[in-house]
Amino acid sequence: MWLRRYAHCIKYLSVFVKIFFLLSAAIDLLIPEPIKPDEWITLVDVGIQVWFSQWSMVYGDAITYCNTMNGTLFEPYNQAMFETVTNAARRAGIERIWLGLTDVLNEGM
Repeated sequence: MWLRRYAHCIKYLSVFVKIFFLLSAAIDLLIPEPIKPDEWITLVDVGIQVWFSQWSMVYGDAITYCNTMNGTLFEPYNQAMFETVTNAARRAGIERIWLGLTDVLNEGM
């Protein structure tokens, strides 16, 4: 009798542990890990690397800064890419980003 109760306790404990790990994994998916600015970050979903600077700068300085990092300003090719990068920027604590899209020919810089 005692052994049967013990076996039931083990069974329920193992179910509880499985549920705990499933909930833990779900929480990890819902609450993404913060991103640190000033380091290259690979965004696997869209297949690019990005660098979020913690320093605020004007457009021309942002272009120069990116060039010194062997990069360019971000140019989104579709809505999914734009959303992935802007969500990553928010996780890095960045509120505004420069885009590599301009209207220089029509309106000037």
